[in-house]
Amino acid sequence: ELYFGRFFSLDEILAAIEAVTREELQSLARRYFKTDHIAVTVLGPLNGFTLDRSRLAC
Repeated sequence: ELYFGRFFSLDEILAAIEAVTREELQSLARRYFKTDHIAVTVLGPLNGFTLDRSRLAC
């Protein structure tokens, strides 16, 4: 309310979230998540877990 100056109902919020397309989300990920600056932490038994850099690309 403080930022937008009005109250948003739960239905409005859910509709806005559901309106986001896959393409919009991928575009945002490409813009902000750069693979040359990414770090991955894995906790627990690895049991042969491997991850190569190509699987991290957006």
